[in-house]
Amino acid sequence: IENISSGEGGAIYLNVATANFNHTNKFEKNIAGKNGGAMEVQGGSTVNFDGINDFTGNAAVGHGGAISITGANTTVNFSGTNTFTGNFHGVTLTEDKDGKVTGFTGGAANDIYNAGTINVIGGYFVTDRMLAMFKKKETPKK
Repeated sequence: IENISSGEGGAIYLNVATANFNHTNKFEKNIAGKNGGAMEVQGGSTVNFDGINDFTGNAAVGHGGAISITGANTTVNFSGTNTFTGNFHGVTLTEDKDGKVTGFTGGAANDIYNAGTINVIGGYFVTDRMLAMFKKKETPKK
């Protein structure tokens, strides 16, 4: 587990802010005790993703396995290559005997919760569901 937050945004929480992620960005194995496994974006914030962005294995107890976008005038812009795999929301946190979060169980596949605005400006946007469509199917034997 890379980052754990008991609140919003496992790795990053933005409120009335602007953030730009350029080049190669990996958000892996982040857990939020509330919303936005990797990132919570709210309160009129703007986030721009450009380049190669990979969201893998993130989880939230609330909504937005990878990203949660909430609030008026909150915008996330994607360009470049954006991949979302193995992100979950509605999870139950697991803890060791000392109460330290060690992982999660359950939940449902979910990449983005959007109650704001998302713009896909160009490039690629890949999710688990899209990848499953391209898996090779076995040819029936005659």
